[in-house]
Amino acid sequence: MDSLLNGSLCSEAKEWARTGASLVNCLIVARLAGHPDFEALVVELTDAFKKSIYSKTEPNMAEWDKLVAYLRTEVQPLA
Repeated sequence: MDSLLNGSLCSEAKEWARTGASLVNCLIVARLAGHPDFEALVVELTDAFKKSIYSKTEPNMAEWDKLVAYLRTEVQPLA
């Protein structure tokens, strides 16, 4: 799943996943899968989230930041 959403397995799927609400899924899957460049992906996906319609209100950006912090500190990769 990580290769599909965050890797080079399918560029169309990766591009689609980088739009809107799917950004959350990309980040969660990357952490659970032990993505080797997780921190770089956090930066990339945060930038994409900031440009999306979902970040236009403060609660949403704050929730994104909480998710990132939670994944970093509380979630261990499964792989």
